[in-house]
Amino acid sequence: MAVRAAGADIAVRLRLSEAAVHGMSVTTATLRERCPRIWSLFLGGQIGEPNARSAADAAGTLPEDAPEAWAMFDERAADPAQSLTPGRFRTRARVLREQLHPRTIDERHARARQDRDVWMKDEPDGMASLGLRAPAADVHAAYRRIDAMARHLRAQDGETRILNQLRADVASERLLTGLGTGDSRDAARVRPVVAITVPALTLLGAGTEPATLEGYGPIDLETAKRLAGTATSWVRILTHPVTGTVLDVDRTVYRVPKAMRRWLGVHHPTCVFSGCGRPARDCEIDHDVDWQYGGTTSVGNATPKCEHHHHIRHDTLWRCDHVGDSIRWTSPTGYQSAPDPPPF
Repeated sequence: MAVRAAGADIAVRLRLSEAAVHGMSVTTATLRERCPRIWSLFLGGQIGEPNARSAADAAGTLPEDAPEAWAMFDERAADPAQSLTPGRFRTRARVLREQLHPRTIDERHARARQDRDVWMKDEPDGMASLGLRAPAADVHAAYRRIDAMARHLRAQDGETRILNQLRADVASERLLTGLGTGDSRDAARVRPVVAITVPALTLLGAGTEPATLEGYGPIDLETAKRLAGTATSWVRILTHPVTGTVLDVDRTVYRVPKAMRRWLGVHHPTCVFSGCGRPARDCEIDHDVDWQYGGTTSVGNATPKCEHHHHIRHDTLWRCDHVGDSIRWTSPTGYQSAPDPPPF
């Protein structure tokens, strides 16, 4: 009750809800106990509140009896917390937590499946939001299907809706009627392609290194085996169990521009602009040295950039240069930055 009384006092003074004060208290306690290095950097102004909160959220879900995992998380998350944007660091913290958790991902996934849920939130102006929590592989596949159908409809003559509106209309109509919107029969035949990276020994049952779902991170072994073994609309990528080098890329799935784009998506999982987390599959492949100026169509001169950052490079004084095996961006004022490291 003393804690509650103190929380209420702070809430009244700062015009915050008591739940918000309690949340800040839990975040602070988690950082002080489990992430002392991140806490110290936060106090010194070297880590912002959003990244400190993301670190606490991730570390707080590690087991109570795993101080070694806390320490490793604190050590490995401290540098990214200082350099990554909140969205990118949130992904990095989640993936680090997945990698360091002492329980196997299969055990954790089996428990987490019990929390699957659907919820609704009323919004202003006669609108509402619908949310879904379910296994990541299923949710990503569902979203890619909705997106593919929406893009198919957008390409039709006379279509005036923007992509976000089309996604909402497709999802709503399929939930209400079982069909898509507009030219539903053609759109329903559109199949999305989602990539899953599976270590070779894991796929053969001789290893425990988790598979990685493109755009999400580690997933449980049973889901990976199911997708790699039976789902023909998934790209299967096998990696060396020690070096991580790509051993084989599934060539049974057709996707423009074929092998080079697929390889670039493996090498650069997201847009190469610093801080951008747009998945490579949704990006445009850009010649870093323009074709008209002698640039070649090669993996050494092509990188995925989202539409926005593609325009930034072509239509402003921003530059993107290859320096050896790395990429360097230079702003119009001369500030230089590099792409964030791969999140997975």
